[in-house]
Amino acid sequence: MAEHWDAPKVQKNLNDQPNGSIGITELWRVVDTYFGHRKRSDGSMQEITVQLLDRGPGNGPLRFLCRVTGDDGKSVRSNLEDSIETALIISGWSYLG
Repeated sequence: MAEHWDAPKVQKNLNDQPNGSIGITELWRVVDTYFGHRKRSDGSMQEITVQLLDRGPGNGPLRFLCRVTGDDGKSVRSNLEDSIETALIISGWSYLG
């Protein structure tokens, strides 16, 4: 993972453009996007999209987030975590059904 990613700096640069502030209050980099299938609690299959997001090292140790969206539009996400692995584990998968 590229450590040069600095969300606060990129956000400041975008907001300091000559035409005035763009108004960005939070900026994330999409690390990866995955598509797959999972078995719901009722046994049926569900198509999912998993996005791994990074706020960058300039935001402290809690910088990673995982967002999962099912084909029915339901979406869950983790809290900010210190690793992608932890964000994946605690994303609230059971709320997708």
